[in-house]
Amino acid sequence: GFRLAMVCHALYNTIGKREQKIITDFVLWFCSVDLRNSLYQFGQRYNDLQESAKKQNTPHNAVFEKMADTFTKTDLRVALQRAFVKTPVRAVVSLWYKNKLIEKRGDTYVKIKKIKVQIYNIILIY
Repeated sequence: GFRLAMVCHALYNTIGKREQKIITDFVLWFCSVDLRNSLYQFGQRYNDLQESAKKQNTPHNAVFEKMADTFTKTDLRVALQRAFVKTPVRAVVSLWYKNKLIEKRGDTYVKIKKIKVQIYNIILIY
């Protein structure tokens, strides 16, 4: 949309209010048609890929695996620092809670689901 607006703007020698209105209307129309067509062609596939990625991906899974079955926010903060993860503790806890991996019991968190960390073997051929 931005490039199209720049091309349209360059086509006019002098830009007045009338030309600006024409360009704005045309670019908005073009963007809405482009978005509608993209969603029509690829929208469902994109949604399916997003859903499968959510199911397969556990945020900060390496840190999750290293945590004890019962841990506190302080334990998690230390584990995140050791893993050089800058995501705030509150955000990690929220993500794990939304993915139903942990539950809160008092001041501690308990793992309620185990995850499998997949390790991929990569063979380099020279």
